[in-house]
Parts: sequence; C-alpha cells; structure tokens
Amino acid sequence: VATMKKTVQRLRIGRPNRRRTRRPPTFSLALWNQYDATLEDLPKTNNSVEGWHRAFSSLLGASHPTIWRLIDVIKKEQGLTEIKINQLIAGQEQVAKKKKYTKTTTRIKKIVNSYHERNINEYLIGIAHNLQI
Repeated sequence: VATMKKTVQRLRIGRPNRRRTRRPPTFSLALWNQYDATLEDLPKTNNSVEGWHRAFSSLLGASHPTIWRLIDVIKKEQGLTEIKINQLIAGQEQVAKKKKYTKTTTRIKKIVNSYHERNINEYLIGIAHNLQI
C-alpha cells in the first residue's frame, strides 16, 4: 500500500516538498482525470486507435511496404471510411459495446453524476467497486 501511495503521489498528485506544498506531478491532472470524459460519454482508452492501427497493419501485410503498396492501402482505407460515414449518416447503428461494459459505464456515470451529493470516501468507494484491474 505504501508503494502504491508513493507512486500515486509522484505520478498523479505530486509529492510533498519541504515547504509543505506539492511538486508538480509527472502527469498533469488534465491528462489523467476522467471526470469530464465520463460525463460526456467520451472514450477513456485509446483501444479504438490501437484496433485501427492493427487492422491497417494487417491490410499492409508487411512491416516495410513499398510506397505503392502504402498508397493502395490508404486508398482502400479511405473507401472503407467513406462507407462507414455513409452508414452513420443513414442511421445505422455502430458496433455495440459488450453488455458488461455498458452496464459498468452506466453505473460509473451514475456515481460521477452524483459527485456533489456524496462525501469523497463514498464517491471513491463507489468508483472502486466498478473498476477491474
């Protein structure tokens, strides 16, 4: 627990210094805080980007493709993207999230929406109950 506390202090909130203030954290609050992202239903990970990269790499079929192969794959990707855009415009549903993730996201959003009605310990415990490591 002590190691975890030191890590959180160093990376997330900044370690106390001799003057009883805190040094700037390694990662700013704006970078890691998910409060606004949760309220606005924004993605909390870059998994979709990683998925796209994996699919694009698969289309390339090589670690170091020729420039001509790269151009062909970019054209193919552009065509696929235009199809997806037209499907969204036509009202087709996007790929649904798994039910367990949707339920967890809904519960977390409910807790975040009630942030100002809870004490900090209740809030953190509620969030912690919905996180999986």
